[in-house]
Amino acid sequence: MMNPWKSLKYFKADSKLDNWGDPAKMDSFLLMFLDEFREAVGSPLIVTSGYRGGDPAQHGLGRAVDVVAPEWGGSLFDLYLMAERFNFSGIGIYRDWLYNGKKLGGLHLDTRLILGSNNAELKGARWTCIRPGADKISNVAEILKIPQVYKPLDLKTLREEGIL
Repeated sequence: MMNPWKSLKYFKADSKLDNWGDPAKMDSFLLMFLDEFREAVGSPLIVTSGYRGGDPAQHGLGRAVDVVAPEWGGSLFDLYLMAERFNFSGIGIYRDWLYNGKKLGGLHLDTRLILGSNNAELKGARWTCIRPGADKISNVAEILKIPQVYKPLDLKTLREEGIL
């Protein structure tokens, strides 16, 4: 079997910046789409979570990554719109994610085989995830205590949550 890592321009299995979990378990299509997405973005994407053993969902299958774009000059929603141009079957917007102590927000990207979600409240495989009230708290430890709430990625939610 061919090593998918050899054909990538931007991502390496032994990267010190990216958290792949177990790089050997990452889906080759996901890696290819992610590399193409990085090319289009034009600035670094950092993988904050890849394979997660024991996770029954996409991360546990090696079909998902969470990414942040610390040098991206556009909005998180613009980054989401760029991701839509690629073959990710699942995309989630997480506006409250932190990277190096800074609230950047980020995207969950996956190559699930069936469009949709196990959560009936989500429409298809597109969602936004928030920590209600996190925008009013500066202490990272306190923010992390707030449970995440998953909402459908629709115009109403995007406006209510200040993403648009």
